[in-house]
Amino acid sequence: MTNITIQRVDGVKSLLLGGLIQSVYPPQKGYWERMLPNFVPEKALVLGVGGGTVCRLLLDKFPDVGITGVDISEATIHAAIEHMNLGEVRMKLHITDAFDFVMTDSNKYDLIIIDLFDGYLFPLRVFANSFIVACKKLLNKGGQLIINTPNIDWAAMAQLPRAKRDVQESNVIYSWGFSKK
Repeated sequence: MTNITIQRVDGVKSLLLGGLIQSVYPPQKGYWERMLPNFVPEKALVLGVGGGTVCRLLLDKFPDVGITGVDISEATIHAAIEHMNLGEVRMKLHITDAFDFVMTDSNKYDLIIIDLFDGYLFPLRVFANSFIVACKKLLNKGGQLIINTPNIDWAAMAQLPRAKRDVQESNVIYSWGFSKK
Protein backbone atom coordinates (compact mmCIF):
# COMPACT_ATOMS: atom_id res chain seq x y z
CA MET A 1 0.00 0.00 0.00
CA THR A 2 1.29 3.38 -1.01
CA ASN A 3 1.50 6.33 1.41
CA ILE A 4 -1.81 8.28 1.60
CA THR A 5 -1.83 12.08 1.89
CA ILE A 6 -4.55 14.70 1.63
CA GLN A 7 -3.49 18.14 0.39
CA ARG A 8 -4.62 21.05 -1.72
CA VAL A 9 -3.28 20.94 -5.27
CA ASP A 10 -4.11 23.97 -7.42
CA GLY A 11 -6.72 24.96 -4.83
CA VAL A 12 -8.52 21.59 -4.92
CA LYS A 13 -8.56 19.08 -2.05
CA SER A 14 -6.75 16.01 -3.38
CA LEU A 15 -6.15 12.45 -2.20
CA LEU A 16 -2.66 11.35 -3.18
CA LEU A 17 -1.10 7.89 -3.10
CA GLY A 18 2.66 7.88 -3.31
CA GLY A 19 2.57 11.56 -4.27
CA LEU A 20 0.25 11.03 -7.28
CA ILE A 21 -3.27 12.50 -7.30
CA GLN A 22 -5.89 9.73 -7.24
CA SER A 23 -9.06 11.73 -6.46
CA VAL A 24 -10.17 15.32 -6.02
CA TYR A 25 -12.98 16.99 -4.08
CA PRO A 26 -15.13 18.58 -5.24
CA PRO A 27 -14.87 16.45 -8.39
CA GLN A 28 -13.23 18.06 -11.38
CA LYS A 29 -14.00 16.87 -14.86
CA GLY A 30 -10.61 16.46 -16.53
CA TYR A 31 -9.63 12.93 -17.44
CA TRP A 32 -12.05 11.40 -14.91
CA GLU A 33 -14.96 12.54 -17.07
CA ARG A 34 -13.60 10.41 -19.92
CA MET A 35 -14.39 7.34 -17.81
CA LEU A 36 -18.13 8.06 -18.03
CA PRO A 37 -20.24 6.21 -20.59
CA ASN A 38 -22.20 7.78 -23.41
CA PHE A 39 -25.39 5.97 -22.36
CA VAL A 40 -27.49 5.91 -19.18
CA PRO A 41 -26.48 2.94 -17.00
CA GLU A 42 -28.84 1.55 -14.38
CA LYS A 43 -26.15 -0.37 -12.49
CA ALA A 44 -22.42 0.38 -12.38
CA LEU A 45 -19.48 -1.40 -10.81
CA VAL A 46 -16.49 0.82 -9.96
CA LEU A 47 -13.31 -1.12 -9.22
CA GLY A 48 -10.95 1.27 -7.43
CA VAL A 49 -13.08 3.85 -5.60
CA GLY A 50 -10.20 5.85 -4.08
CA GLY A 51 -11.60 9.20 -2.95
CA GLY A 52 -14.77 8.77 -5.00
CA THR A 53 -14.24 11.19 -7.90
CA VAL A 54 -15.54 8.81 -10.58
CA CYS A 55 -18.50 7.74 -8.41
CA ARG A 56 -19.48 11.38 -7.83
CA LEU A 57 -19.22 12.22 -11.53
CA LEU A 58 -21.34 9.16 -12.36
CA LEU A 59 -24.03 10.29 -9.93
CA ASP A 60 -23.86 13.89 -11.17
CA LYS A 61 -24.42 12.76 -14.77
CA PHE A 62 -26.77 9.83 -14.00
CA PRO A 63 -28.55 10.55 -10.68
CA ASP A 64 -30.46 7.25 -10.70
CA VAL A 65 -27.51 4.93 -11.30
CA GLY A 66 -26.93 2.27 -8.66
CA ILE A 67 -23.22 2.05 -7.89
CA THR A 68 -21.32 -0.84 -6.38
CA GLY A 69 -17.85 0.33 -5.40
CA VAL A 70 -14.85 -1.85 -4.61
CA ASP A 71 -11.55 -0.75 -3.07
CA ILE A 72 -8.87 -2.89 -1.46
CA SER A 73 -7.62 -0.20 0.92
CA GLU A 74 -9.49 0.38 4.14
CA ALA A 75 -7.03 3.19 4.93
CA THR A 76 -7.77 4.98 1.63
CA ILE A 77 -11.53 4.65 2.17
CA HIS A 78 -11.25 6.00 5.74
CA ALA A 79 -9.14 8.95 4.53
CA ALA A 80 -11.68 9.62 1.76
CA ILE A 81 -14.59 9.49 4.21
CA GLU A 82 -12.83 11.82 6.65
CA HIS A 83 -11.36 14.32 4.19
CA MET A 84 -13.19 13.94 0.86
CA ASN A 85 -16.79 13.42 2.12
CA LEU A 86 -16.95 9.96 0.53
CA GLY A 87 -19.64 8.99 3.09
CA GLU A 88 -22.14 11.21 1.27
CA VAL A 89 -21.76 9.24 -1.99
CA ARG A 90 -24.67 6.83 -2.47
CA MET A 91 -23.20 3.39 -3.26
CA LYS A 92 -22.75 -0.13 -1.94
CA LEU A 93 -19.09 -0.15 -0.87
CA HIS A 94 -17.00 -3.30 -0.55
CA ILE A 95 -13.51 -3.16 0.94
CA THR A 96 -11.92 -6.12 -0.75
CA ASP A 97 -9.63 -7.07 -3.62
CA ALA A 98 -11.21 -6.15 -6.99
CA PHE A 99 -9.87 -9.30 -8.65
CA ASP A 100 -11.44 -11.55 -6.02
CA PHE A 101 -14.69 -9.57 -6.14
CA VAL A 102 -15.07 -9.93 -9.90
CA MET A 103 -14.41 -13.68 -9.73
CA THR A 104 -17.11 -14.24 -7.09
CA ASP A 105 -19.77 -11.59 -7.84
CA SER A 106 -22.97 -12.84 -9.46
CA ASN A 107 -24.64 -9.47 -10.11
CA LYS A 108 -25.01 -7.96 -13.56
CA TYR A 109 -23.98 -4.41 -14.47
CA ASP A 110 -24.49 -2.07 -17.39
CA LEU A 111 -21.12 -0.47 -16.76
CA ILE A 112 -17.84 -1.59 -15.20
CA ILE A 113 -15.15 1.04 -14.60
CA ILE A 114 -11.69 -0.23 -13.70
CA ASP A 115 -9.51 2.43 -12.06
CA LEU A 116 -7.03 0.41 -10.04
CA PHE A 117 -4.06 2.75 -9.68
CA ASP A 118 -2.11 2.70 -6.41
CA GLY A 119 -0.01 5.80 -6.82
CA TYR A 120 2.26 5.06 -9.75
CA LEU A 121 1.56 1.33 -9.53
CA PHE A 122 -0.89 -0.34 -11.90
CA PRO A 123 -1.74 -4.05 -11.73
CA LEU A 124 -1.13 -5.43 -15.21
CA ARG A 125 -3.23 -8.46 -14.31
CA VAL A 126 -6.18 -6.25 -15.23
CA PHE A 127 -5.47 -7.59 -18.72
CA ALA A 128 -5.27 -11.25 -17.70
CA ASN A 129 -7.68 -13.29 -19.78
CA SER A 130 -9.39 -14.74 -16.69
CA PHE A 131 -10.11 -11.27 -15.30
CA ILE A 132 -11.41 -9.82 -18.57
CA VAL A 133 -13.63 -12.88 -19.13
CA ALA A 134 -15.00 -12.55 -15.58
CA CYS A 135 -15.74 -8.85 -16.15
CA LYS A 136 -17.51 -9.61 -19.43
CA LYS A 137 -19.70 -12.18 -17.63
CA LEU A 138 -20.81 -9.46 -15.20
CA LEU A 139 -21.92 -7.14 -18.02
CA ASN A 140 -25.50 -6.98 -19.22
CA LYS A 141 -26.05 -7.21 -22.97
CA GLY A 142 -25.01 -3.85 -24.41
CA GLY A 143 -22.93 -3.09 -21.32
CA GLN A 144 -19.60 -1.30 -21.38
CA LEU A 145 -16.22 -1.95 -19.76
CA ILE A 146 -13.99 1.12 -19.26
CA ILE A 147 -10.38 0.70 -18.10
CA ASN A 148 -8.11 3.55 -16.94
CA THR A 149 -4.53 2.46 -17.71
CA PRO A 150 -1.15 4.16 -17.56
CA ASN A 151 0.21 5.77 -20.69
CA ILE A 152 3.42 3.85 -21.03
CA ASP A 153 4.29 5.65 -24.28
CA TRP A 154 4.18 8.98 -22.45
CA ALA A 155 6.43 7.73 -19.66
CA ALA A 156 8.92 6.13 -22.03
CA MET A 157 9.08 9.12 -24.34
CA ALA A 158 9.39 11.54 -21.42
CA GLN A 159 12.46 9.66 -20.19
CA LEU A 160 13.85 8.87 -23.65
CA PRO A 161 12.55 11.68 -25.88
CA ARG A 162 14.47 10.65 -29.02
CA ALA A 163 13.93 6.92 -28.64
CA LYS A 164 12.89 4.82 -31.57
CA ARG A 165 9.47 3.21 -30.95
CA ASP A 166 8.98 -0.16 -32.63
CA VAL A 167 5.76 -2.16 -32.33
CA GLN A 168 6.30 -5.90 -32.61
CA GLU A 169 3.11 -7.92 -32.27
CA SER A 170 1.84 -7.05 -28.78
CA ASN A 171 5.05 -5.46 -27.51
CA VAL A 172 6.42 -1.95 -27.85
CA ILE A 173 10.19 -1.77 -27.91
CA TYR A 174 11.99 1.51 -27.22
CA SER A 175 15.60 1.82 -28.31
CA TRP A 176 17.76 4.74 -27.39
CA GLY A 177 21.47 5.30 -27.33
CA PHE A 178 24.05 7.99 -26.67
CA SER A 179 25.39 9.68 -29.77
CA LYS A 180 29.12 9.33 -30.33
CA LYS A 181 31.00 12.58 -30.05
